Amino acid sequence: MSEHEGHRERFKERVLKEGLENFQNHEILEFLLYPFIPRKDTNPIAHKLIERFGSFHSVLNASVEDLEKVDGVTHSAALYLSSMPQIFRRYHQDFETKKPSFATHGDAIAYLKNYFDCRTKEAVYAVALDKRFNLIGVFALSEGYGDTVSLTAREVADVAMRTNASAIIIAHNHPSGSAFPSQADFRMTNIIACNLSFMGITLCDHIIFAGNSYYSFAQHDLFTYIDGTIDKFIKEGAKFYEIPDLLNEAAIDPKIFGKIKIKDESFLSERLDENKKD
Repeated sequence: MSEHEGHRERFKERVLKEGLENFQNHEILEFLLYPFIPRKDTNPIAHKLIERFGSFHSVLNASVEDLEKVDGVTHSAALYLSSMPQIFRRYHQDFETKKPSFATHGDAIAYLKNYFDCRTKEAVYAVALDKRFNLIGVFALSEGYGDTVSLTAREVADVAMRTNASAIIIAHNHPSGSAFPSQADFRMTNIIACNLSFMGITLCDHIIFAGNSYYSFAQHDLFTYIDGTIDKFIKEGAKFYEIPDLLNEAAIDPKIFGKIKIKDESFLSERLDENKKD
């Protein structure tokens, strides 16, 4: 047995005995590369990857093409490393299959957060629920960078009709910024809520994730205002229907905006059906 082979065997024995928790990031990469680079010392390659991309998670979020530019990284190794975030997400989703019911807002937030772990692109999902708020399915609607991500009320309505859903939750992420919604986010939510309302379907929440933080439209009571604009649309017609600038409080109808009350952490245990209009 060569010195190189002996090192690998000792490394594997250590992993078997200790697990990976106490290993450094470059050592974990070294271990992950073993099956795909069998005849080279993967330790210096792991160091090069960390130096090139700056961190362990950045290595795994890199594209196959960029990974292959690092000396010693094979196509198979690059493909494997770049697929790790998708594997992590599938693991989390499968692990959470024991929680198919979204009885509370906290259930929904905890479950959906896993869909955005390790993402560097913005993604949008529609969550279909039955009349008892059991999960029917989570459907990917769009993915991309910044302005390239689009969503239409029709796409959400298609999911609702295809699944015969009684309620919908929208979830998306801000990979490189605050979870606070943009005016475009508010406008999209307003239109989707209006469209679903005419179909007799409730939009329970729109949740935006950014790292470990989130912003819930329901928690910030924005559906009070959205419901008010829908009522105005029904009474006055499309000619008078304008979506306000949420970020400009002076432009928002004070009669509706004044009813908004942001909820504290007890919101997480609040049932989804409590979000319905009186």
